[in-house]
Amino acid sequence: MFTKHYTYVTGTVREGGSSRALAFLNITAKLGVKQIIFANRSRLGRLFEGFKLFISLLFLKNEVILIHYSVFPSIFSQHVVSNALFSYFIKILLRFCGLRNVVYIEVNDLPYEQALDLELPKNKMNVFDRNIFTQKDLYFIFASVEMARYAEIKYSIKKSKVSYLINGANMPLENEVSTWFSHDGFGLAFVYAGTLNRGRQIEDMIREFIGTNHSLILLGVGGSWIKSEYNQNENIFYLGSYPEKKAQNIVRQCDVGLIPYDENRFYYNICYPTKASFYAASGLPILSTPLKELKNHFTEETAFFAPLSEWGSLLSDPNLPIKAKVMASTVLDKTSQNFYWDNLWDIWLDENMSVSD
Repeated sequence: MFTKHYTYVTGTVREGGSSRALAFLNITAKLGVKQIIFANRSRLGRLFEGFKLFISLLFLKNEVILIHYSVFPSIFSQHVVSNALFSYFIKILLRFCGLRNVVYIEVNDLPYEQALDLELPKNKMNVFDRNIFTQKDLYFIFASVEMARYAEIKYSIKKSKVSYLINGANMPLENEVSTWFSHDGFGLAFVYAGTLNRGRQIEDMIREFIGTNHSLILLGVGGSWIKSEYNQNENIFYLGSYPEKKAQNIVRQCDVGLIPYDENRFYYNICYPTKASFYAASGLPILSTPLKELKNHFTEETAFFAPLSEWGSLLSDPNLPIKAKVMASTVLDKTSQNFYWDNLWDIWLDENMSVSD
């Protein structure tokens, strides 16, 4: 069991990374693990926290440490940690710490590959990655199966040092079901819960539903443009952004969860979308593009996989409502509990904690 947990927290939870960090905090708090939390926003404050981090790691001995990869760029910035000299210093520090303790690095994202593949602003985090992932005495917890495989091959990490723990969801509260919308007159209710900024295949997904007899429910930040552009389409509903519990309440009233990410993008194939667990924990099967990572966790009994360009044909299938109903029963009876954070955590502990016993 971990004895120390180092993490950096942000003020709001708006995407998978921060949600994952909060989940780890909640779990280690329940287990009584000593938490070292960094959260300062000012430059001087972060400088002090960086000094505190270095001193702490330098003097620890006989501990089982969990530290998030994101702690370093969050405190020092990506620009600083990707400096060759500075990242080498962190490498030496972690090597020293790893010889005296059992150290797990939790990795939610690979910023260099993410930026390269998704055409985001470029960074040099590959310099930092090379100094971290080539450490022979560290253990790594990746946020997906494919990300773990990719890093293991690229950096020649010993297989016994690599594990994965996908993002989970909270267990729904049975007594908190209320009606948030009505889609009377339509077939199935499909839901997308997540960031709704233009791009990310959002417009393409919406177009697939125009003219169908199914309703499309959209939840999340950045979607105000949808109301103005699609207000003539009576089966398209943008409900706004809600806290997780309320969003889950809405999702539970739908029939199928949607994941429209481009399957031709490398990074989408090695990442696990948090919303997949959110849907499954709410009792919903998913309709997704054929993403490699998702196929590690969902089968044809619990998911529809098809390129976005083929969703229209699938939506017009007269047998779709029956298929979705059968899938939903399978999810509720057999798999939904597999995506709860507590259960995912217990499985990971059973499979991996023996190295530190």
